[in-house]
Amino acid sequence: MTNSDTGEQAGRRSNPIYLLAIVIAVVIVVIVVGVTGSGDDDTGDDVASQGVEETVVSDADDAAEGTDETEAGNVQEDTADSDDVAKSVSFGQPTDGARVPTSFDVVMRAEGFTIEPAGEVNEGAGHFHILIDEDFIEAGEVIPNDETHLHFGDGSIATTLELEPGSHTLRLQLANGEHIAQAGDEYRDEIVIGVVDGAAQQAVRFASPTDGATVPPTFTIIMAATGFTIEPAGEVNEGAGHFHILIDEDFIEAGEVIPNDETHRHFGSGVTSTELELEPGTHTLRLQLADGAHIAQEGDAYRDEITITVEEGAATQQVMFVGLEDGATVTSPVSLQWAAAGLVVEPAGQVLREDGGHLHVLINEDFVEAGEVIPNDETHRHFGGGQLGTELELEPGTYTLRLQMANGAHIAMDGEQYRDEVEITVE
Repeated sequence: MTNSDTGEQAGRRSNPIYLLAIVIAVVIVVIVVGVTGSGDDDTGDDVASQGVEETVVSDADDAAEGTDETEAGNVQEDTADSDDVAKSVSFGQPTDGARVPTSFDVVMRAEGFTIEPAGEVNEGAGHFHILIDEDFIEAGEVIPNDETHLHFGDGSIATTLELEPGSHTLRLQLANGEHIAQAGDEYRDEIVIGVVDGAAQQAVRFASPTDGATVPPTFTIIMAATGFTIEPAGEVNEGAGHFHILIDEDFIEAGEVIPNDETHRHFGSGVTSTELELEPGTHTLRLQLADGAHIAQEGDAYRDEITITVEEGAATQQVMFVGLEDGATVTSPVSLQWAAAGLVVEPAGQVLREDGGHLHVLINEDFVEAGEVIPNDETHRHFGGGQLGTELELEPGTYTLRLQMANGAHIAMDGEQYRDEVEITVE
């Protein structure tokens, strides 16, 4: 290459038109390569998209930090919807059908809602109210604040209640910051509990069926807990766990993981009722509460046990004498036991419902007509504490004993499922 060639090249490089031509050529090459890459290389698009998404999320996070509580509530609500979180409120403890002492702890739970103090009205947020033996407040109305409508406007999720012995209905209702009831079942929960003087502070039990019951091959089980929070498996929280039913299996030793198979049924979603299908015969069911990691806990408070008879054609709902055959000859005092399937035996009190009540034993007396109050005297024995048995002192002779369920107000209920009858001879 000569010096003159070198000079000519330098001149071209310094020429503006020459430089512009080079820039245009580079741009064309970039565009062509970009189009080709977009058709052949999906990874590039994915990377680019991820970069955009990360920027958007970062910007949204920065923006959220500067929003007020209302805007923050909207952000949480959108997130809950996108994750398909089912909105609900519930009593974590006690559960439906529980037996509790006169002073007992209550835990309230919420899914998909923000629990916050009363005051501001924010989307998807509110605070709890407990209604004691009162109906739910209609949507749009202000929930009263009195002895039977308890407000938790400080945003608390736990409390201690003191109630008189008997059956009571507790209703949980979420309201907005102005105590206004909201529309929808997701804002409500309801349980029936039996308040019994001297009941255990912590216990689990089969609320239905009861020990000795005869049930059909497919039947409903209701599990109840007092002093424990029933929640889904996963996190391990003190005083909380979920149920397991062991079918003809011994309890699992404390500290061991409860197996998950046909005879060790897990209810890790936190449910308190289920349907079982069993072969005809006698079966022992054991209820065992475990922590979030399915580990069995120490103590009888975490356990309950019943023996049932599965029989083809048995009634779905029925009260019955247990262990006393019709026509039996016995001695006084006569030991009586009874059971219920598909019905909850609970103390007398404020609760009037078709699927629960308490028992009465009628001695040589006809059944009381449905709708009438069952008398309380020597031949009409009341067991308003929710008892499942008693002893009777009877003179020698022949007796017809009739078992009759009544509601919380001692009113006889309509239907054969609420009655049983045996004839015995006392020597």
